[in-house]
Amino acid sequence: MENMIHNNKMDITFLQLGDGPALRGFLDVFIDRINAAQDKSIIGVAVVPVDSRARLLYVQGDGRYATYSTGSRKSLHSPEEREVTSIRRTIDSANWEEVLLMANEPALEWIFTDVSNMPAAPSKGDNPENPRSLAGWVASFLHQRYRIGYSGMKVVCCENIRSNAQLLHAAVRALSENWGYDTDFLRWLDNEIQFITTYIMRNSMFAAQRDDGKEKFILVTEGFNKWWVELKTLPPLLEKIQKSGADIIQSATWKEYEQYAYLGLAEKPATR
Repeated sequence: MENMIHNNKMDITFLQLGDGPALRGFLDVFIDRINAAQDKSIIGVAVVPVDSRARLLYVQGDGRYATYSTGSRKSLHSPEEREVTSIRRTIDSANWEEVLLMANEPALEWIFTDVSNMPAAPSKGDNPENPRSLAGWVASFLHQRYRIGYSGMKVVCCENIRSNAQLLHAAVRALSENWGYDTDFLRWLDNEIQFITTYIMRNSMFAAQRDDGKEKFILVTEGFNKWWVELKTLPPLLEKIQKSGADIIQSATWKEYEQYAYLGLAEKPATR
């Protein structure tokens, strides 16, 4: 069966691995805003582990969902309700052969990761045909991309773990060696894949809502829009996300994020 994205003649630009709050309700929304302001849409595919009814509804809805964001302090944008359509297809991670077909997409340039309910490091039983961890997902997908002959990609890590990109790169490399991938691929991995460390502090909640007798996927999320990025110069897509309203803090460090996340949000009592 033909891919619906191909039928609509839309190029897939990014792949999302996981369904953490940095992806659902943050990146999805800001990319959706970009699409509303330009002719050519930036289109993504999401790979998620289906382990709940809400996630199943999300997959069945091909990535379209309603989001309700809150806002209360000056650091938060206004409350917002919108239908998010930047993800045009979702794939259950258990269908890994289908995921690997996405490696054929010529315009694919970005991978965004945020895993919330699965291991990031290699797991027992990880294998290229059925990876069970974030490192396994990335290693298997990038190797397929390499075999096809495409150039490198940018892997943007959004998990709130210190040095997340360096840790993921090391785990992917170690797993690739363990799987017997050749030295040319390892060299390609080190030289042509850019792993980018970022942190997003955000909470969200999956929910299922009945509308006209049917269930649909919704997401309730904070209206927080800060994004710490360990880059001096932003690539074009991140520049567009910044212009669409994301408060991107460049050349950020874990210490800066940690100080804000755990100390900066506390409001000082008013003086009289």
